[in-house]
Amino acid sequence: MSTLPEGKELEAAWNDINQGADTTAALIVSAWLDRHLEKAINLNLVKNLSKSEVNELFEYPGPISSLSSKTRVAYAIGMFGRVTRDNLIEVTKIRNLFAHTPTPVDFGTPEIVVACKRLRVIEVYKDMPHLGLHHIPDAGATARSQYIESSVAMILALMVYQQECINKQELTDALLQNRSPEQKLADAMSIHTSKPFLP
Repeated sequence: MSTLPEGKELEAAWNDINQGADTTAALIVSAWLDRHLEKAINLNLVKNLSKSEVNELFEYPGPISSLSSKTRVAYAIGMFGRVTRDNLIEVTKIRNLFAHTPTPVDFGTPEIVVACKRLRVIEVYKDMPHLGLHHIPDAGATARSQYIESSVAMILALMVYQQECINKQELTDALLQNRSPEQKLADAMSIHTSKPFLP
């Protein structure tokens, strides 16, 4: 699994996002979103996988190496619902237009403008107290700000989800120490049939 930037690297990346070309901003933000989704999925994997086994899943050409495949898997295992899934699909489409269109594109390209208008995750996340994201700014009027702010909102929500997974695992480990195999199975089944953490 690749790492996210920290310290001066993070500061430089933010400068590229805020001041750089549209393509640079689009690709960096989607790469961050990809990494946070990867970290969140990894928290749902069995704990005895080796590092190389995890890398075989997430590194190209692994079965969940792309943002698109991560989105489908995360939705399938109940990490989030349709709202987050649909917004991740739109981010992936926009990212792919920047990465693979043979002619120059930017956030003024009509197809990208239309796709960015479909990013509605911020207004949904703000109404969910358990996420604690009521303070995040609205997406703004431009396609660029809609894309960046919506992606950052999903990154923040995934970070909250990751912490929830860690807290739940620590609590579960403590509670299960003295439970029978049958009780442990019932607990595991209730965890996997619960409502998605994100909409």
